[in-house]
Formats: sequence, structure tokens, C-alpha cells
Amino acid sequence: MTDTMKDMELKFADNLKPSQLMEGDLIKVDDEYVTIETITENEDGFNIYTRNDFDEEGHIYLFDDETIEWYVFFEE
Repeated sequence: MTDTMKDMELKFADNLKPSQLMEGDLIKVDDEYVTIETITENEDGFNIYTRNDFDEEGHIYLFDDETIEWYVFFEE
């Protein structure tokens, strides 16, 4: 059996509201792609804790009506 590496590309998929996001999703924050580690809902929005490729943690807060860019890996 031979192993092959597939050509994967990160592509913009949609603008999502925080209620549509889930842990493990890739989003763009301040021109950086990060993975959602934890997402918790508050009275008027969501706390989203992230991790980047350098294993650095981050935090953003989004209100219910805000949107954020959601990305997915696409196999060519």
C-alpha cells in the first residue's frame, strides 16, 4: 500500500454568525487563521477561545448579530 499526500487548500466557505460555529472550525481573526477551541454563549453574544498554528491561544467576543469568516480545507 502506498501513501499519497493529497493537495489540500484552505478556502473561504461563508460568513457565519457565532451561533452557527462549533469547536474545531477554522475562522479568520485579524488576518490570521485560527481553530476554535471553545465557544460559550452569554446573554448577548459568544466567547470564542482560539488556537493558531504556533499553538498560541486567543480570545474574541462576538455579539449575536455579528458574522465572521469561516474557512474549510478543500481537496483538489
